[in-house]
Amino acid sequence: MRASAAELTSARTVDRGRERYLRAIGPHRKTFLDDQVKLNDPGASLFLINTLARDGWNGLLHYYEAEVWRLRGRRGDDAAAANAYAAAIAFPDAPPEAWRAHGYALLRSGRREEGRAALGRYLALAPTAPDAAMVRHTLSQ
Repeated sequence: MRASAAELTSARTVDRGRERYLRAIGPHRKTFLDDQVKLNDPGASLFLINTLARDGWNGLLHYYEAEVWRLRGRRGDDAAAANAYAAAIAFPDAPPEAWRAHGYALLRSGRREEGRAALGRYLALAPTAPDAAMVRHTLSQ
């Protein structure tokens, strides 16, 4: 056991398969986060998101952080959601839905031109989205 312990604590790097794991889980992360947020357990969802963010924040994590705040619906949560949507779109991996949500948050806050631009970006990223017609209608107003 001493030999095994010495081997594990030596300066030698042990391949724990982290990179393989991240590559394998990557394509499913959005689905997993979406399912977690829909469980309507904000505390657990924020804990999970913050734990994943220890490796670094990205657009996907900020988007789901915003979704937790939006769905929680308590006083002050709209501002937290708006801030998280704004943080999400600063990353190249932000899902198109982050642009839509950010656009609507901007429109609600009276920032009409910025909101319209964000909604336009959403349509450029997801022109065949199920809600594309509704977003186009919003832009025509």
